[in-house]
Amino acid sequence: DTYEVLDKFSGASLVGTKYVPLFDYFTEYSDVAFRVVADDFVTPHGGTGVVHCAPAFGEDDYRVCIENQIITKGESLLVAVDDNGCFTAKITDFSGRYIKDADKDIIQVVKNKGRLVKFGSITHSYAFCARSNTPLIWRAVPNWFIAVEKLKDQVLENSKQTYWVPDFVKEKRFHNWLENARDWAVSRTRFWGTPLPVWISEDGEETIVMDSIDKLENFSGVKVTDLHRHHIDHITIPSNRGPNFGVLRRVEDVFDCWFESGSMPYAYIHYPFENVELFENNFPGH
Repeated sequence: DTYEVLDKFSGASLVGTKYVPLFDYFTEYSDVAFRVVADDFVTPHGGTGVVHCAPAFGEDDYRVCIENQIITKGESLLVAVDDNGCFTAKITDFSGRYIKDADKDIIQVVKNKGRLVKFGSITHSYAFCARSNTPLIWRAVPNWFIAVEKLKDQVLENSKQTYWVPDFVKEKRFHNWLENARDWAVSRTRFWGTPLPVWISEDGEETIVMDSIDKLENFSGVKVTDLHRHHIDHITIPSNRGPNFGVLRRVEDVFDCWFESGSMPYAYIHYPFENVELFENNFPGH
């Protein structure tokens, strides 16, 4: 490997510099993307100290791209990998191919473009599925969130009014955690769990949240004896706008298990439908 050193400079001097991307799939984003940004999550210990940012495929990437106005929080992300781990039609050279199967061909395309300096193999830690022993990827998927950030000031004030034992936990630990609280993704895309009680119309314009079994039975006309997915996913609700608008169906997600755990102190006595006085007079967090 021969090369010539043309200049030496600090990495910080590159910040803001525009560059030509390796591939031409996303040139429509050239006005805001394909420029150097800096952040301290990148280190030289496990690589070169330079990484690319893919906001739909990493939490730090997402944060850095928002902070540098490359993307806007709340807007849809461009996700060029589908639910099966295959490239979408946006990646024209490898559309429909499983991402790991395309590695060698991707390297060849970069080489053919004259943009490959060096390639090789390294050994490093990587996440694998414990059940199937297959590699995992980080990928943005649709989720239901609790808007914790909107409630942060109220939550912090409530914490100040709480008597903590030991007292240092109040300011040193829990307060700091609350200060950095983010919106909570409470949904999971799996079968087993407590189903989200949300029914949505086919056009997405009508949403009904079921807060009791009675309400679900009244809206659907179906007797409900079990709230697990295989007992309620088939239940539909007629649209309030009339038969021409079809029916509402339950979203496929289930709750995060921590949401279920947090509900336990009151759910096990059927609060707020029963035992209201008992719960509110005895539960310390009320």
